[in-house]
Amino acid sequence: MKFSSSIKSVVLCLLMGNNFAVSAQNTDSLKYHKILMISYYPDYYLSDAERDIMKSTSKSQEEYQRYFRYSLDRKLSGELESVLPTISLLQDTSNDAVKDLYSYYKKTNYNYSDPIGIKKDKKKAKKSSKEEVKEEENQYTTQVYVKTTADQKFMNAQLADSVFLSNLCIKYKADLIVSVNQMEIVTNYNTCIDIANRIYQRDVVIHYSIMNAKGKVLIGNLAKSSFPSNSNLDTEIAERTFPQISKVIATEVGALKR
Repeated sequence: MKFSSSIKSVVLCLLMGNNFAVSAQNTDSLKYHKILMISYYPDYYLSDAERDIMKSTSKSQEEYQRYFRYSLDRKLSGELESVLPTISLLQDTSNDAVKDLYSYYKKTNYNYSDPIGIKKDKKKAKKSSKEEVKEEENQYTTQVYVKTTADQKFMNAQLADSVFLSNLCIKYKADLIVSVNQMEIVTNYNTCIDIANRIYQRDVVIHYSIMNAKGKVLIGNLAKSSFPSNSNLDTEIAERTFPQISKVIATEVGALKR
């Protein structure tokens, strides 16, 4: 049976309409549709490795700290983009975005809290410090590891002004916020990688909150990735740790998507 060109056009339009309808249904079935990403306030960078980093780089303290902040933001936003469309206020160079970012900082209360949305492992919490060190050493055999924790406090972000947050989400068409609250570089002197050369394990620790448009924190925790204390180039530290940490946070977001 042969179809006339007009009938073919009608059938094609119907098929395309069905595809658009299915696509719209799939989109509507998502619990969240777009992420607004917030970088940490520059003063919330803490490190006990500054002397070593300054010695290894030709950058000023301000320059490499800025590099860490922007590099983490780019890596994390890239990973989040694979889960949901993402807009970063730090990467948006418009005047409005800069003002909105610093308004967010001013209206946010930062405090240390127990992990949110993470089940505690009671057996792990009861381990002795000696056992904890042994576990770290075993994980370090891969040289780079990432973990979240259920028994350590993290830097949480809480907005008292729900109207501001709601308006911010409307403005950027977002309904999920990923807030990076603090970055730390911490030397773990209990884990010596090379005794002869006094090389220790260092951890990059990222504190984060994932919240809805009303400001309710759905998940809050910290993620860690390690590197040796003789690796002190800012670019090397970032490339070694930020991708893995970003994947951990993106996985947490992915679990909330539907």
